[in-house]
Amino acid sequence: MEEQLCRVEINKDPRRDEYVAKVYSEYDGVKEFRHRSLDSLLRELTVDLEYSYGEAVRRSGSETPPNFDEEGAFVEEDRF
Repeated sequence: MEEQLCRVEINKDPRRDEYVAKVYSEYDGVKEFRHRSLDSLLRELTVDLEYSYGEAVRRSGSETPPNFDEEGAFVEEDRF
């Protein structure tokens, strides 16, 4: 069974000429990220989600899900 971990909304704020990401989760509440560069925003968002999800795994004591290492960081799988 799949479980939704969070909801992410990404918009562009034309008044401030920057991108805005909002992350809604039961674990962390609402977080907001802002950056002028979409690449930088996505990088910051990814790092935060990896860290938050890793913390949730460690606190719950559950098994580490596939594609995540023991620290909660995403691990790319080699596909042959």
